[in-house]
Amino acid sequence: ERATIERWIADEEESFGRTLERGTELLEKLIAQANEEGTSWIEAAEAFKLHDTYGFPYDLTKELLAEEGLSVDDHGFEELMEEQRQRARVGTATAHGSEDHHGAVLEFAKAAPPSRFVGYEKLRAETSLLALEPEDGRVLAKLEESPFYAEGGGQVADSGVVRWDGAAARVVDVYRVGDDQAMALELKGSGTEPAVGTRVEAEVDHLARHATMRNHTATHLLHAALRELLGAHVRQAGSAVRPDKLRFDFTHSSALSRDEVGAIEERVNDWIKGSHAVRALHMSREEAERLGAMALFGEKYGEWVRVIEVEDVSRELCGGTHVANTAEVGIFAIVSEGSSAANVRRIEA
Repeated sequence: ERATIERWIADEEESFGRTLERGTELLEKLIAQANEEGTSWIEAAEAFKLHDTYGFPYDLTKELLAEEGLSVDDHGFEELMEEQRQRARVGTATAHGSEDHHGAVLEFAKAAPPSRFVGYEKLRAETSLLALEPEDGRVLAKLEESPFYAEGGGQVADSGVVRWDGAAARVVDVYRVGDDQAMALELKGSGTEPAVGTRVEAEVDHLARHATMRNHTATHLLHAALRELLGAHVRQAGSAVRPDKLRFDFTHSSALSRDEVGAIEERVNDWIKGSHAVRALHMSREEAERLGAMALFGEKYGEWVRVIEVEDVSRELCGGTHVANTAEVGIFAIVSEGSSAANVRRIEA
């Protein structure tokens, strides 16, 4: 990846150069203001704004001020930094309020035999209830065989229903626990919880699953189109596949032009119209690498992997659900293209 790394380092250097230029300009105004007012310092809040809003390093602010015989209140700056850290901590604590819930799901899943996922082959299964536990107005459950896809690899969990003895529960979430899974159920009406061992009928929401499959296959086509039109430096850097839309993050350092967006859209639609077969292949990781299957950086793969092959278009390691033929995707339309992080672009489609 030498060429990509060199280009990104150059971009970072150029970006930081602009930061220094802008910061120096603002600092010169503050120095002029201090000289006008006859003070020997500038406000800590001003130095903090330079650091926080414009990314101008505080050490550099102090150095440039010292050259002009001026100072800044270190203690005041540190207080403002601590306030910001506190705000970040509070935000993180709120965002991570699900940690206790996560632990409860893990414990629940471990305490029962593993659930076997059969959702690649079928969307409805007659099976047994392995475990059940009330949690926060919902019920955690495990099925012996589950047709429900657990959230993972960027794809959202399936929704659907579990029925037994004339009663039913709505599947509101499916949690991935390694190769195992657990579900959150909401009882419908005034139904009573089923007992462990009860025979149940588990059925995936067919329309939502098919819409999600269409969007997931479309992300593989989009990935292939981006690499073909922008270059081999393009790598998937995250995705979200839902029934209503897809989001795809990829490594690239500059915004796409309108012509590039149009060309990518057209290429994907050409492959859709081409009715290419989509197959799931199971093989050793070594064999997948030999075939040139794309792997996601940071993902953990076992010795045996699942490869999604879009005939004559792409091969990617993927555990998600896909349509059998690209024609099922329908029409592909890019809704937006923008920046997601440094050197990472985001497409929603």
